Amino acid sequence: MADNVIFLNTDSTLDIPVERVLEDALKAGLDIALVAGRYEDGRFYLACSSCEIPLIVTLLELAKIRLLHQIDD
Repeated sequence: MADNVIFLNTDSTLDIPVERVLEDALKAGLDIALVAGRYEDGRFYLACSSCEIPLIVTLLELAKIRLLHQIDD
């Protein structure tokens, strides 16, 4: 990577490669991770590092709130 490239931690209206999203998540120092995605054939993928269902649901709801606020802006 070039030394003159600065990655801004902002929202984007363009698609970001899956690899970059996952690499950034690994570097973020998270204590819990939740990954949601879609296979090319349309099937849903979900994985979480926690086995606590209420926590997983909370993370999903927080993500939903954040996404809906971006749509309203």
